[in-house]
Amino acid sequence: MTKYRLAIALLWGIGFTALLCLLMNLSWFFGFLLLPGGPAAFGIALLLFRKAQLTKLKRIAGWSVPPVIAVAALACVPSMNPLFPHGMADLVKQESELQIAIPVSMTLDQVRGVLNSRKIQFYEFGEPTGGLVLEDRATTINAQAGDSVLVSRFQTEAFKFPCGYDMQIILLFGHAGILKQRYIRRLMTCP
Repeated sequence: MTKYRLAIALLWGIGFTALLCLLMNLSWFFGFLLLPGGPAAFGIALLLFRKAQLTKLKRIAGWSVPPVIAVAALACVPSMNPLFPHGMADLVKQESELQIAIPVSMTLDQVRGVLNSRKIQFYEFGEPTGGLVLEDRATTINAQAGDSVLVSRFQTEAFKFPCGYDMQIILLFGHAGILKQRYIRRLMTCP
């Protein structure tokens, strides 16, 4: 009976520590700092089941194994952890590649070619009277009468729980069809 109580307490201690790692977005390596919480769960489990019957202890031990294995696996393997950021390096690379591929002074036709080759859908419109196209903390884009604007926003596979990321492209072309200003940035989208 004691071995089942110890097994349950050990499983619950590991499960508690792994769950804390998941909830705090820590890798299992840093989870060793959370090990004091494991013995607390260990002690609670020992106290809860000190008078339990053998059949009940066996059942609890059996039912504790799958969730503890699942939580520990998620904590130990970051690629399986749904709370860990995914695709962030690819997102930064994609943003950088787009900024390099679309330099200021490119023509509208060249930009269309770049976006079409990457299968990026976009929308174009003319600014008959001019006005504010974009304003955020770092960038302001003002169009003059007769300028053209090309806009695209598409979802990426990058996410940092609970938010995903879109790529936003806003390009301002002058009268001659030459790119004057560009805005190519990732955009966090949260539910």
